[in-house]
Amino acid sequence: MRNRLIVACCVGLAAWGLAGCDGDDSDRDSGAAVAPAAAPSVQQDPIAPSVPTTAPSEATTTPAAGPRLVTPGKLGALLVPIEELNDLVGTKLGFETVFTRPGTPAGGLGDKSGCAVLFGSNTDSYANEYTAFRRVSVRDGEDSSQHFVAQEVATFADVATATENFGKAFDKNALAGCDGAVVHRQGDDDRITWRLNLAGVTADTARWTLTQLADSKPNDWTCAHEARTRSNVEFTVTVCQFGNAAPAATAIGNQIADWIPQP
Repeated sequence: MRNRLIVACCVGLAAWGLAGCDGDDSDRDSGAAVAPAAAPSVQQDPIAPSVPTTAPSEATTTPAAGPRLVTPGKLGALLVPIEELNDLVGTKLGFETVFTRPGTPAGGLGDKSGCAVLFGSNTDSYANEYTAFRRVSVRDGEDSSQHFVAQEVATFADVATATENFGKAFDKNALAGCDGAVVHRQGDDDRITWRLNLAGVTADTARWTLTQLADSKPNDWTCAHEARTRSNVEFTVTVCQFGNAAPAATAIGNQIADWIPQP
């Protein structure tokens, strides 16, 4: 049985247009009146226009279309459905939680507070720049689960804003000091710590893994994370399980990316 919990109230945000796509509930009509075309002087079919003797000027060239953007109303369509997640993760998932705004940064990291984004994107990493946000997490057990999957997507006003925000949140130089660090997260059992392992950070993709330690010893529970930016969207994937969770996280990330138009 699939249980759903709506955790946060929906944030009303302005919609941004998606060129070349059908409108949705979030799109707004500009309200500008369109002047009717001038009536032709003759109602019969016109003759063919004369062939130009010179090349057309640059002024007559059709301008290139702008980048296609994902509107807030289409955000939920980017998420991989639970039936497909079952196949990618290899288990039956069904206990779902939905969030409509980012959470607070992880606390208690001491001198590694700058690594908080590695525990998940948050209000600081988004810097209130997003126009819409949605996070859905699922697990294979209500109280105690062997698998956990979270997908998070956020839209921005344009491609430049999304790219800039991602670069600030996942700054390769700033995060270099997080690689290999062992930290205790506020709210966890005192015996639990996490080792942070960066797999790679580029201008549009970041991959890393959190390995849980109990009494300073690994217990094989890992959480693989991916964060990417495409067009005006920033999205993250988290898969936690015993063993290697990275392949499943990458597969889910690839499916989300496939649905996002490229600028």
